[in-house]
Amino acid sequence: MKNLVKKLILIATLTLGVNYIYAGGGHSHIASKQAIERSAFKEIQMLVKKQELEESWLNAEKISVDNKLINGKFEWIVSFKNRDIKDSKKNILYIYLNSYGSALGANYRDE
Repeated sequence: MKNLVKKLILIATLTLGVNYIYAGGGHSHIASKQAIERSAFKEIQMLVKKQELEESWLNAEKISVDNKLINGKFEWIVSFKNRDIKDSKKNILYIYLNSYGSALGANYRDE
């Protein structure tokens, strides 16, 4: 009988308590504003490495970080200004990221 009670307690503990092992209170996968900024800069680095952006973008100045509702979902938009580029249509780059910090795209116009 003692063994049966011990087994039941062990089963109940493993069944009901296992979720607490993997995710504690306050645990979130949504990226912080600082993590979003880092992800946006990493996206610039990747675009430079793929030669889709000039290398001067590595020195671009971050000018804003906004969270906007776009097509029913919140997205982060991080904008950078590259003072080395004189064309006013191409000296501000917008990096779009989801709430988790994954890049969704980049362009020169805020859409």
